[in-house]
Amino acid sequence: RDLHRVDRRQRQMCIRDSDVARDPEVRKAVSVIGVHYPGTTSPTFAQSLGVPLWASEDYSTYSNNVGDGCWARILNQNYVNGYMTSTISWNLIASYYPELPYGGTALMWAWYPWSGSYSLPGTVWGSAHTTQFAFPGWKYLNHNYGVGHLPQGGSYVTLVPPSRNGDFSLVIETMTHDNSYCIRPGLPPYTVERQNVTFKISNLKSTGPLHVWKSHFSADESQVIYFEQQKDIFPVNGQFTIELDLDSLVTITTTQGQKKGSHGPIPAPQPFPLPYQDNFESYALEQEAKYFSDQTGSWTIYQTSRGRVMRQSVPLQPIEWCSQSPSPITFIGSHSFRDYSVSFDTFIETKGSSTVGGRATSGGCGNNYQSGYFFTVSDNGSWTLFAGTKVLKSGTHPNIRPAMVFNIKIVLNGTDISAYINQQLVTEATDSQYGSGWAAVGSSYDYVQFDNFVMTPIVKPDNCGSGINVDVANCNLNREQTWTVNADGTISLKTRPSLCLSVSGKDPNSGGPNVVVQTCDARSAAQQWVLSNTGSTIYNKGYKQCLDITNQSTASCANVELWDCDGGSNQSWYVQTGSGDILAADGKCLDVGSGPNSVSYTHLTLPTIYSV
Repeated sequence: RDLHRVDRRQRQMCIRDSDVARDPEVRKAVSVIGVHYPGTTSPTFAQSLGVPLWASEDYSTYSNNVGDGCWARILNQNYVNGYMTSTISWNLIASYYPELPYGGTALMWAWYPWSGSYSLPGTVWGSAHTTQFAFPGWKYLNHNYGVGHLPQGGSYVTLVPPSRNGDFSLVIETMTHDNSYCIRPGLPPYTVERQNVTFKISNLKSTGPLHVWKSHFSADESQVIYFEQQKDIFPVNGQFTIELDLDSLVTITTTQGQKKGSHGPIPAPQPFPLPYQDNFESYALEQEAKYFSDQTGSWTIYQTSRGRVMRQSVPLQPIEWCSQSPSPITFIGSHSFRDYSVSFDTFIETKGSSTVGGRATSGGCGNNYQSGYFFTVSDNGSWTLFAGTKVLKSGTHPNIRPAMVFNIKIVLNGTDISAYINQQLVTEATDSQYGSGWAAVGSSYDYVQFDNFVMTPIVKPDNCGSGINVDVANCNLNREQTWTVNADGTISLKTRPSLCLSVSGKDPNSGGPNVVVQTCDARSAAQQWVLSNTGSTIYNKGYKQCLDITNQSTASCANVELWDCDGGSNQSWYVQTGSGDILAADGKCLDVGSGPNSVSYTHLTLPTIYSV
């Protein structure tokens, strides 16, 4: 088994007085001694035990050029300085909301999984400099024989296969201090210089060719190189010299088959889809439900006689390693969402409470209270409406008991907060402490079930008028602002597919051709539209002009016209797959004025991530 013993103050292995040091039988039973965030060092005493040493949790740094440098440096120096033969990254892949603690600390991340978007930062290629050149069973050479520090800063390690057939992979790093510090621990000052280094090969393949791969993790984006193959090296008399730049990672190897690989276009990030609902029937048992980000407790799929549900299944408060929420809670949605309702069916199996919340603002360590608005109902019918830890209202519902299914809901609308049980209003309050945040599901440390989760934006009248005129308005999936881009070049209304985006008359303010909806006719040049593959324009073939918001207005109900294409923000559009919304640069939707049906969620702030 692995033994993790970490001193929080020194962040070093605290094993001198442990059973591993004192008892040979315990030492024999231990396969690995691990430490978190060792700063590339380990105590001499730990090295003398004859037990493999690991950095069993490391990195935890943001995915940028400094994070790239941190990872490149510690992958080498954990062994060079600390004799640690394995370095485990936290996280490998992060797909939790970026506003949560350490939102960007991973070798890869996917903050918007509903859109299929993901990021491939430089840390992936920093890993490849070791993982594509050393395979299971390969080992590091001894210090001073292929492992050590470079004369003018930096480090190198050499790995060889168990067959000792002469193959080897030499990994060299020259990371500068300011371009490679990690979040923790602190990094003492040091210097690195550009240098020419000569390596002498003995007892390994020394005639060449040696294959060379390089990455350069520079703060200057124009200088960045990720895992590119260089010219082969041909040693002379068993040695070669290489010129090393600053902030570079170089692998020199006798092996072949490495490659950078390829992938299709990475989908653009898109905002969390609203309205959203989940009945949890599509998941395997014990799986976590998608898009929920658990902060405390355990939230997994559970089979009941009523079907599958999400269940909180930790019955006792665990021993915590940091200050966090005092009760189980999980988040979903967007940190920027403002006005919406959240509801679900809940079943308290024997005792405890169930909580629905919204505008939750923080999670993880340091969150020793729940920030946001929460409506909690207990098994005896008692209920409380909270703003953070402040009680807004409380009372008792006469028809709640254990082992019964009931529905709870919270509605957030500006400063108005209302709570419901079984679709009946229970209480209302006014508070302005929390303006936006995630939806939340919570419970006590008991067995509590959740089903039929629904999150819906609040809708309000937008009053853009009636008729066939096209404008931009705040987005709402229920109004006439969802479109279908057709193969025949037309763009039709989803709600009334016989009507297409067209041009008729002049804009009364600017004189530009006015955009309307008319009966679809693919033969009409006025209804032929082209969506840019590289930019964000919607071009009309007949008029040879671009879809444009009149006078660059950002107001709701602003008119839409055609104008000469100029690349302005008022000609920037994004077609949102799934919903069919066509969004302007400021997040408003292309819209047809429709009188009393003109409604929008004006208080729902959309993340500014739109681009084509």
